[in-house]
Amino acid sequence: RATSNPVARAALAAYVALVAHAAIDWDWELPAVTLCTLLLGVALVRSAGGERSLPASAAVRSSLAVGAVALGLVALGAHVGNGATAEAHDALDRGDADAARREALRARRFLPWSAEPWQLLGEAELAKGRVEPGQRHLRRATSEDPASWSAWLSLALATSGVERERALDRARALNPLEPEVDAARSLVQNP
Repeated sequence: RATSNPVARAALAAYVALVAHAAIDWDWELPAVTLCTLLLGVALVRSAGGERSLPASAAVRSSLAVGAVALGLVALGAHVGNGATAEAHDALDRGDADAARREALRARRFLPWSAEPWQLLGEAELAKGRVEPGQRHLRRATSEDPASWSAWLSLALATSGVERERALDRARALNPLEPEVDAARSLVQNP
């Protein structure tokens, strides 16, 4: 029904183009592109609906409200966790291991699915000279996200012997063009 309206035809064309492109590229990760796609979808549904609309029941409205609140809470938690992660990185960069540890713990609380807080916590412990807890947290980071080359590199720099070699090899395999891996290998071979 929407194709009878010229504006709706244009919205349909744009919607199809955005959805098709999102299927093969990463554009959907950009909030503005996703919002445009959603708005076009809403416009299409609205234009195809005709003049008559049915009121939603109280149960449907309540379910939608609960869902929206739940999604909002997840988004807020992820935002706080990402902020804590950024603060932990900044604290490590300026040499404040205590602040980095605090922020890594906060990030871990809000991003329990992410391995990055474990890596940051390990690096903060190492910066404080606490080798054993630092190694333990870095092992946890590589266990939670075996595809994180930076976690493997941090583990390599925190360990020795066979474990160090294995971690360096894994970091190299995951990111063969990263100069930090070569620099770390040179550093540990020629102290």
